[in-house]
Amino acid sequence: MSLLAHVVDWLVPFICGGVATVLGLMWRWGKAMVNGLRELLLCQLEDLRREMVIEHDGVADEDLKSRSQRLYDSYHSLGGNGHGTSLNNDIQSAPIAPRQSWPTTVGHKQQSIPRKGTYGQ
Repeated sequence: MSLLAHVVDWLVPFICGGVATVLGLMWRWGKAMVNGLRELLLCQLEDLRREMVIEHDGVADEDLKSRSQRLYDSYHSLGGNGHGTSLNNDIQSAPIAPRQSWPTTVGHKQQSIPRKGTYGQ
């Protein structure tokens, strides 16, 4: 019984210390992952706003607005606020681009794409 008592006396603190160490590492790594993901989402929101301002002259289409809202919802649920909120508000308050209608090929003659080397001949 003495051997069992020594093993238990040694094993219990060893296991408790190991569990505490693992939990501490998981907390640190988890926090780093959340912070990194939040930063990447903020960068994506900045890219969407830049796309709206530079490429579309301050006009956003429904796709860009919905992508922005989904990114912001994830960003906000990870604890993000402030700058990301203002970026999303800018995008959501932008004028909506009119939907472009694309002509169908029904009743129209299909144009062939020129092969390489035959363009302009």
